[in-house]
Amino acid sequence: MFVCCYCGGAVHRECSTEASKEQIAYKPANKDFSMHLRACFQCEAINKPVRLVDEKTRPKDNVRRAAQRALSLKDEFPPKIKDEIVSIRQLAEKQPDSPELLVRLKKAVLNFFQSNLSLSLLKKDHIASKANGIGVVAAQDIPAFTVIGVYPGYMDALSGEQAKIGRPVPKYALMDLNCADYYNDVFVEFADTFAPFINEPNESETSNCAWIQEPHRVEGRLSIISVKDIKKDEELLIGYGPLYPRSYPFRYVRLCVPSC
Repeated sequence: MFVCCYCGGAVHRECSTEASKEQIAYKPANKDFSMHLRACFQCEAINKPVRLVDEKTRPKDNVRRAAQRALSLKDEFPPKIKDEIVSIRQLAEKQPDSPELLVRLKKAVLNFFQSNLSLSLLKKDHIASKANGIGVVAAQDIPAFTVIGVYPGYMDALSGEQAKIGRPVPKYALMDLNCADYYNDVFVEFADTFAPFINEPNESETSNCAWIQEPHRVEGRLSIISVKDIKKDEELLIGYGPLYPRSYPFRYVRLCVPSC
């Protein structure tokens, strides 16, 4: 599989053409990935840069779109949450920008991905060692082997393909599970969850959390668990695997069961 240098779509060699130097230069992020790039049949005739969407014309998200996205996970939701989101989606036809409906939607989604206990254990904060970006810290002491939350996201084959060849920058995604839009802003319905905001450890740090597959979740819907005692105000850290774009070797804490 290859990636189109213009639209970013996953393509086969047979249904694409070799990308020219000018086409590859269209996006600065293409520079280090030229061997993986082609031009898809829709973009191969383009011989000049296509203007990217300007922030001023960026489409505005709303609760109707968010509820529709959330319903793509309806087979995972328990009946109560599913019925609530269906109701919100119907009401949003006439009130697509309703802040009240958005609050209801975010709460319904949150109830699936975060337990009430986890909500009392966590808070978001700016992390100086992560370029002052958002991270997750302990609101109180967290014992080892506590389930922190479930990683949200929608199945996105392109996200998985991009991960396999290596992304130029980090993205709010876990392989095929994508949590963010084109601009890498977390989807509004996931904004109150915590899992997408848990950072990868820096070179001098070690993970204090790990991925697990809970038996009552669908295959591939991973949860995060603490693997050591985490002190209040300590940042939660988890490794996103060898495909995460980093310039240093990754080191993960060894998962040790109480009997070891």
